[in-house]
Amino acid sequence: MRVAILVDSLVNKGGVERVVLEQAKHWKADIYTGKFDPTTTFEEFSKMNVKIITKKKLKQRFHYLYMRLAFKRLRLNYDYYILYGGASLEAAKRHKPNLWYCCAPTRWMYDLYNDELKKFGFVKRQLFRVVTYFIRKGDQKNVRYVKRIVSISKFTQERVKKYYNRDSEIIYPFVDLRAFKFRKIG
Repeated sequence: MRVAILVDSLVNKGGVERVVLEQAKHWKADIYTGKFDPTTTFEEFSKMNVKIITKKKLKQRFHYLYMRLAFKRLRLNYDYYILYGGASLEAAKRHKPNLWYCCAPTRWMYDLYNDELKKFGFVKRQLFRVVTYFIRKGDQKNVRYVKRIVSISKFTQERVKKYYNRDSEIIYPFVDLRAFKFRKIG
């Protein structure tokens, strides 16, 4: 089976990157991303087929809009698609069957929205409200095209239900048990 993983960004050595890396190894998947920095993420990605779908580097929120557009324009031909992040959801309509592995709904649009508003002066705050309103509507529409949602925790599952009114099953991120040793009981 040919699998494509669509992920917003691979720029850290975090949990999303670790799970994407392991899934890409397991499925021998190609990875499509809006941002990739091989110097700041796991070096194993350099041995994989990682394709960057954006060419320009923009400030954070502008780059997010640019990534959404790039994922929306993407046309791929695989047997299955695994999506990570909010921008990648733009590809869900044309890329099926699919699964969204949800680490969190885009936080600055939902649970951290009021904190984001406080960062701006009056004019930028009004602009942010309008833009975020339309992005959120698009985000909620895109989730309707996702066949299956997997959440990484009960907390994430509850937020998926709250913001998207969708059920999801929980699959906790893996733990490398080789990193731990039994010493004694008690």
